Amino acid sequence: MQSLFVGIRLATCERFAGGEVEPIITPPLEGGASSKGEGMQDRELAQYLVKENLVVKDRMQKAIEMQKTIGGSLGQILVKLGFITDEHLSKAVARAEGLPFEDIGDLILPQALINSIPRDIIEKHQVIPIHRDEDSITLAVTDPLDVEAIDEITFLTGKRVGTVMASKEQIRRAITRFYYDEEGGESSLLGEAGTATIGGEAVPQWKLKQALIPLLIEKGIITEQEILAKAKEL
Repeated sequence: MQSLFVGIRLATCERFAGGEVEPIITPPLEGGASSKGEGMQDRELAQYLVKENLVVKDRMQKAIEMQKTIGGSLGQILVKLGFITDEHLSKAVARAEGLPFEDIGDLILPQALINSIPRDIIEKHQVIPIHRDEDSITLAVTDPLDVEAIDEITFLTGKRVGTVMASKEQIRRAITRFYYDEEGGESSLLGEAGTATIGGEAVPQWKLKQALIPLLIEKGIITEQEILAKAKEL
């Protein structure tokens, strides 16, 4: 896969003047990360966010110094310090990569679609499938450079894999909703506990709730737009 910031490197290092390419000297941020591997990606991310006025240089320098001390992702350090929101960071990466950004919080995702990819792969790579047809599957991702995820899911599904960017928090919530609610974990988003008896069989209420909306849509009784409109009224 093409490097995340190939286009940015060309845009920030060169400009055209009179039909010729004229180099521009762009001073590096002091104390920047290593120029290899993940370090190069973080360095380019830092330069891009400062160039786009999404993070001021002083704050970026503070985040870089913290990264030197504790390690980890520069983007997530910026978010934890409150210098940029998770959503704004994801949108910035999407623009740099030329990918669409998807607000998956508004999507209704059928359980069958989620089940089309093994749970361990979804949790390992922090991805969520949002669309599937005969030939392809579209993933919401937080890391467009995760080639391993694309390769694994291509192999497992036999389909072409497309990607859109989504915020890390929204993907985390989706994973919680589809997996940990079922297990009755502390993060349950479904609210009421207990079971209902249907045809002599006890069925957890969360399963009934999760099945209801996709079934109504499948039968043409309601549409996704009607559900969203009603939710906004509440």
